[in-house]
This record gives sequence, C-alpha cells and structure tokens, in this order.
Amino acid sequence: MTGDLTRKVLPGDAITLTGVYTPHQLPYQVARQMGTSQEMYIEAHSIHKHKKGYNESSGNEEELDDQISEARKKGSLYEAAAKSIAPEIFGHEDVKKA
Repeated sequence: MTGDLTRKVLPGDAITLTGVYTPHQLPYQVARQMGTSQEMYIEAHSIHKHKKGYNESSGNEEELDDQISEARKKGSLYEAAAKSIAPEIFGHEDVKKA
C-alpha cells in the first residue's frame, strides 16, 4: 500500500481489499538463486472498512443469521466450501478439503 492508503486500518479491522496479485521483481542474482519460486504481493488499489475490531457488530446480524440458516438447510456446507476454493481449477476436491 502506498500514498493515501497507508495507515487506514489496524490489526483486527474487517476490510475488503481490492488490488492486483502480482509477482515481486527481484534482482537477477536473487531470482537465479531462488530458482522457479517467486515472491508474490498484492498491490492495493482500494480498502473498504466493514467494522473496527472484533467486538464491534456489523449491524446486520439478522441478515447474517438468515444466510446461515439458508445455507444450513441446503446442506453439504463442506462440499460447497471445497468447491469455492480455486473454482477455476476443476477436480482435486480431496486436495481442496485438506
């Protein structure tokens, strides 16, 4: 984060971060020693605070309770969570559940 985005949030704040997930350019000598692995980082473009800290409520607890009860009625929450992890990669459900 750079510029006006710095020092906007504190540990424990619930946020939504929008940005670009990109590899960090390393000097040639360092990249050569590391081999094929890369260091990745998120270049933040915007931050939206939902609430401050863990003790502050978000204000829409009834809506959240309704969503939880609907998901519980559908069943197979574990399967849905596994499918939502890397949805562009088909299959490998057992790896996603691990």
